[in-house]
Amino acid sequence: LNVQPAGRILSRDDLVEGIRRGHGSNFAFKIAIRDLRVRRVFDKEHLILATYTEIQAGAINSDPPTNARVSTVLFGRAEQGGPLRWLHLHEAKSALS
Repeated sequence: LNVQPAGRILSRDDLVEGIRRGHGSNFAFKIAIRDLRVRRVFDKEHLILATYTEIQAGAINSDPPTNARVSTVLFGRAEQGGPLRWLHLHEAKSALS
């Protein structure tokens, strides 16, 4: 599940499909991640809760094209040490600084 800054809700499949469709379509588009913090690790459930700030530049589907968002993400693993899977992502608009 992805809650976008404007409140639109996307399923994981819709989000992944949008990323795949957009890949390579806007060479000016750049993303930087900063302020990454692991907030909590739930060992028994194989879950990781984290926050980060995402800075986008040249985004053609965002207004303004250069923007920032604070994101909270919940990752899960099928088993300890397995690959991370995006379970939930909530994004909120943030001022650039």
